[in-house]
Amino acid sequence: MVAHSLGTVITYEILRQHPEIQVEEFVTVGSPLGEEFVRASIQPTLEDGSQWPGGVVRWTNVAAEGDLATAAAPRLAPVFGDRIVDEFVFNGAHPHDIEPYLSTPAVGRPVARGLDLPIGDR
Repeated sequence: MVAHSLGTVITYEILRQHPEIQVEEFVTVGSPLGEEFVRASIQPTLEDGSQWPGGVVRWTNVAAEGDLATAAAPRLAPVFGDRIVDEFVFNGAHPHDIEPYLSTPAVGRPVARGLDLPIGDR
């Protein structure tokens, strides 16, 4: 499952509220989930005391240099747990646009893994 920007917040809430939804790879790109005002809206923590959505096996978060949606808190691992892999990319003149994110290996690797495609050395 790949979500971008505000879609990461919506997707996260759905996955939190429905742990029966099994997601092998959750990829958040340009996510404001680390922002304090967003975190305040997704409190309280889950029943087990965590913020991890129950049906998610692996979570990769990708933030771009200069992306204002992630500027204050580009890393999600400190907030949601060290199981998250935080990746950083450079998207050029359009740091928040989805297209540059989708063309990076940081997004391509977990997507390929989730689709059970050979990853190679890319």
